[in-house]
Amino acid sequence: MDYKYNTLSDHSLNALLQQHTSLRYSAQLELLEELKGRDFSSEIVSPLAQTLVQKREFLVSLGFMDEMGFKVTADGIKTTICRKLWPQVTEIASIIVGAILVFVGVYGVINLYNYFTGDVDGGLEVLLFNVFFTFLGFKGFQMLGGLSRFINNFGMEFSFSEANVALVKRVDLKKERFTGKSNEVTLEEREDTLELKFKDQTVLVANPKSFVQRETLKILLEKLENNQVVAPLNTTDYAM
Repeated sequence: MDYKYNTLSDHSLNALLQQHTSLRYSAQLELLEELKGRDFSSEIVSPLAQTLVQKREFLVSLGFMDEMGFKVTADGIKTTICRKLWPQVTEIASIIVGAILVFVGVYGVINLYNYFTGDVDGGLEVLLFNVFFTFLGFKGFQMLGGLSRFINNFGMEFSFSEANVALVKRVDLKKERFTGKSNEVTLEEREDTLELKFKDQTVLVANPKSFVQRETLKILLEKLENNQVVAPLNTTDYAM
């Protein structure tokens, strides 16, 4: 992403530098590159540079998987990735709300039909209310899209040790276990998703427009390809 820092004055860059902790990771990286091309002393740039060193270490340790809703456990030999509890609770709540809104939408559609066929008396206010109910139903239907994601990730466990890979996930509601080698793991990018796949099974889905999510999956794939272990991560060592 281009933040166009090259169009800013030194004074504006310095003001941004003082607030660098509030910037996105990708914005911090671009800011550092721009500062390197200006006459800023290393002492002034040092806090930003140190922040980026810490974030890189956090990224390489797969620390940002937590923001993606996954928990990473590593003992130096085996690395295991599974879905965190809180995102699953959020998805369940979203599904319930979505189902309620769908019923509201159905009620709105029925009333709209009756309104236009003359079976219901009412003015503009009644029409607007039912249009709004129908709109809520459409949004509820969209929220129900999280159902398949919840089912796919419920009980999912992806683990690897050296070149050995194992995936436990639900396929057509039935929990299946897949095993194989790290060279069977790939990254596939589509129009709006970036997927880590093992054989023909989707393991993780990321937003390709998110720098952190994209880099996290790329680093995970590199570790798998190079048979690298993930060092146990102590998040208290990092101030994000």
